[in-house]
Amino acid sequence: MFKTLKALFDDQVSKVESSQSPFTALELACAVLLIEVAMADDDFSDVERTSIRHILQYQFHITPSLIEDLLNTAQQAYKDSIDHFQFTRHLSDNYDYNERLKFIAALWKLAYADNALDMMEEYRIRRFCDLLFIDHSDFIRLKLQAKSAAQI
Repeated sequence: MFKTLKALFDDQVSKVESSQSPFTALELACAVLLIEVAMADDDFSDVERTSIRHILQYQFHITPSLIEDLLNTAQQAYKDSIDHFQFTRHLSDNYDYNERLKFIAALWKLAYADNALDMMEEYRIRRFCDLLFIDHSDFIRLKLQAKSAAQI
């Protein structure tokens, strides 16, 4: 059964990687995880979309004209995905601990972008931290820093 599930996950990842997308699997994985946090409260606001644009532009130095393409590709990958392991795996494989911390900080910034933290946004970030092997103390520290920066 495990082999069947693994084959299913690997098939989903290879579909994303073999598509005609100009984006790397890492760029797409980060964008999908950002979208997942933004969608956690069932309200993908303009403020959150703008925040994601800034995060991706800063993280990957993608031109603004390509950001929309990345967001559209990531939204489709998000809709087609069956779990987030396939995306967090790319971060685990390509980012060291400090780079993963920076990404988690970006997720917190996104969660507070609309000046409110929904419990489902926090749950998603907690789950990503588990999958990215982030210490709980760092999870809390980054949350408090983002909350302070948002002045809530």
